[in-house]
Amino acid sequence: MCKPSQIYVFDEVDSALDKENSKKLSFLIKEMSKNSQFIVVSHNDSLIVNADAAIGVVKSNEESKAVGVEIASMVKKGSTRKA
Repeated sequence: MCKPSQIYVFDEVDSALDKENSKKLSFLIKEMSKNSQFIVVSHNDSLIVNADAAIGVVKSNEESKAVGVEIASMVKKGSTRKA
């Protein structure tokens, strides 16, 4: 933390972690993202749920398409439905 970078890119950094440690990692990344930007490639729902945004790639009719979701807006919509 002596000389932090402006951006970090992680590819499957959580692949060997169990659910609990993945959650801890997501909270750590969330805390550190106040001063830096993080791009994380993951299939782990614990990391994705705590992200600010998610971009998925799906194959449709022999071509790939990127689909973006702003997680914060989804959480807000979900919390108003429960209320």
